[in-house]
Order: sequence, then C-alpha cells, then structure tokens
Amino acid sequence: MLHAWASAEPTDAERQHTVNLLEQLSVALNARLGGPRPSLEKGYRRFEVDIFGSVSWGGETGQSGDLDLVVIDKDERQGYRPDLWKVPPTRHFSKDDQSGYGKLPPVYNLRSVARVLWSIGMVDCLPIVHASTPIIKFKDASNGQECDLNVNDLGGWYNSSLILHYCMISPFVLRPLIHALKIWASTHNLNDSAGARGPATMSSYCLALMAIAYLQHCGVLPNLQQDVRVPIPHVAKDTKDPDAVWVGWGKDQGIKALVGFERNPPYGWTPRNLTAADALRGFFEYFSTKSGSPRFDYQSQVVSILNGCIISRAEPQGAATRAESDRRKELLGKGVSEKAITSILSEARANAARRELSMGKGNIGIQPLKWGESKLVVQDPFLWSKNCAGGMTKIGVGRFQETINRTYELLRTLGSDTTIHDILNGVVSTDSPIPKSRSRNKSRSTRGGR
Repeated sequence: MLHAWASAEPTDAERQHTVNLLEQLSVALNARLGGPRPSLEKGYRRFEVDIFGSVSWGGETGQSGDLDLVVIDKDERQGYRPDLWKVPPTRHFSKDDQSGYGKLPPVYNLRSVARVLWSIGMVDCLPIVHASTPIIKFKDASNGQECDLNVNDLGGWYNSSLILHYCMISPFVLRPLIHALKIWASTHNLNDSAGARGPATMSSYCLALMAIAYLQHCGVLPNLQQDVRVPIPHVAKDTKDPDAVWVGWGKDQGIKALVGFERNPPYGWTPRNLTAADALRGFFEYFSTKSGSPRFDYQSQVVSILNGCIISRAEPQGAATRAESDRRKELLGKGVSEKAITSILSEARANAARRELSMGKGNIGIQPLKWGESKLVVQDPFLWSKNCAGGMTKIGVGRFQETINRTYELLRTLGSDTTIHDILNGVVSTDSPIPKSRSRNKSRSTRGGR
C-alpha cells in the first residue's frame, strides 16, 4: 500500500516544472494585467498563481488529469465579497448600492487573461465564463499538461489547504489511505461525480473528507476546526467575520464560506498509532452496512470533519418527507383544499429554511432540509450547509455502499494477507474494468495550499 502511494509521487523534475510554471504565469499576469501597484513596496506582486486540488497535498494517483490553478489577489483576500456582487445585496437599488465589480483590475477578465496565456506560449486557451466558477482551460505546450485556471475563487484553494494540514499531521497514514481509496473508487467506477458515465457517484474531495473523518473517529487526527467562530445567524452579506470569504464569481451574488482552521493540533493532543493498512481495513469496516457495531449509520448520522468526525442527523433520513405526507393527509381529511394545503406546506418549508440560518455547525439540532432526503450526508467543512455527497444519485449511493460491503467481506475473508491488488481485483463488477495505467505529467508544487 505504501509502495503504491510512493510510486505515484511526482519526481523532483516534475515538481520543479510546476514551480516554474506558477512563476511564469505570476510574472506575466502582474506585468500585463496587474493594474496600479503600491510604489512603496519594492518587488510587490498583487497576483500570485498557486496550485490547489489533490496535486497540492500529495493526492496523485498516477493517472492523468487537469492541473487546478488559482490567481490569488492579495488585495481582495475575501474573494467575491458583497460589494463586488453583480447584483447588490440590498433589495432596492440606490446610488450607494452600485457594484464594485466593474472597478476590478483587468486580470478578472478571463478573455484578457487568455490573451496573456497565448502570448507566453500556452496553447488551447479557452475561457469558460458562464460557470459558477469561471475558468480558463489551457495547455502547457512544453509538456502537454492540461490546466484549469480561475481568478481569486478561493474555495478550492482553502479546501486543499485544510486537507494538506491534516496530511502534515499524519503523512504516512492519511495520504496513503486517500490514495488507496481513490484508486479503489476509480477501479469500481465510483468516482464519477458529474454522472458522465452513468448515475452520479462520489467526488474525490468527498472521499477525502470521509477518510479524514474516519481517522478522527480513530483518534489518529484531531479536529482543526474545533475552536472556529460560529456566527448565528449566518448572514451572507456580513463582512465582519475574519474567517469569511465569498466564492462563486460566476453567480450574481457570492456564496459565503467560513474558512477558519488551526494549522496545528490542539495543545496536548496526542495521536493514536495506526498503520495505513489498518486504516484502510478499518475504513471499509466502519462504512460497511454489513459490519457489526460500531459503524457509521447512514440513516441517522452525518460525516463532519468540521465537528471532529460524526454527528447525528437532526431527523432520520426521510422523516421530514413522511411528516409532510402525513400533514397533507391530515389536512385533506379535514376538507382543506389542495390550493390551501400547498400554501400551508410551502410556508412550513420556508420557515424551516429560515431556521437553517441558525444551524451553526449543524450540531445543535438544526440542519438543511435537503440533508434529510439524502442517503449519505458529508458536510462541507467551509460551506456548512452543503452536503458534498448531495450530487450522488440514489443509485450512485447504493452502488457505493454495495461495493464497500463487498470489499469489507473480501478483507474479512482474506484477513491480514489482503493486498491492494486483491482489493482492486477481487470484487470488480463486470461493468467496471480496471483502468490501464496512464502517464502523468502533473506534479505538486512545494508551495501549494498554503
């Protein structure tokens, strides 16, 4: 298992190539699109291109893929904050409500950025502006590496930074565990979050969160967010919170993310010793629906590294839908019209949505209604009301659970002699062939995910 993980690590030459690419992009964008610069700071660069995603924290699997890059704007560290929204946060427009979006420097114009990329030798530069996170897709002509670049949309960068800091605490358990799980998911066609090959399944990010949560459950990892400030109610346009950034530059209004976390374990915390192999076995046992207690209960529990592992659902899965159905039957029995029933139930849902603003971390009995209908809930550590598994279809969750169960049964049968090869080959379904190894050009920057 450790050998498989180590073999996917980039070479020193690949790392250096990525560092050089980041520097080349940073220099070009500051020179061409930097806008006014403070005259008192010698060598000041407002924009720095950095790397995020699995490459930034050592989560490569040896398979090809896009390199995720972000232009970090040092003068706009809160990202797409409310006074930059295309549609101001106030309901009624006035002269004071006009958006500052149009006053941003030209680096925020992706077509201008694309022209700069072409000029320094990048190829196939394609701006995709109509997306929740606008990006430019391009290729590094020197090695063929495909890249996705966004401008100051900081959500993915902070996500990667959080995973990186957990990896730094337990580098020889968490990194190999995530690596093995990603290979396992790919082999069984369970890593298709977009649903391009069938019913949508799981993203690599969601799987990484589950791995961290399991190691928190085991005492191998701490909770780096246990002391984060909890604003109640959660107000999207409140800019006073120092941990807040806004993401979603392609939307009319940004989405508030609370990105605070400690960079080191709490004082006095001591980790439990666990090997990577035992962590992998334990992961499948814990998330299998066939194993004995203690295990994760999909119907009554939520995966939440924000809360240090697992929390209870506010209501069991499907309870809200059943309650609404019962309420509808009750009202029909009293002779209430369908129109009136629809109005009553809509108002009840609206009241529940307003209560969600006071959910805090989700551990005080208030959670989003959507969570109640999902077969698996994996809470986003920064967008607290988001379920990272929410895009999975019911069929996708079912396939995920079935494959975990089969892998758990295999591990129980073969015992400690089980190898990664056994896990990848022993329970492969007929429609999920093992992918052939593909070459990899991407590499990890030594400064990514700071």
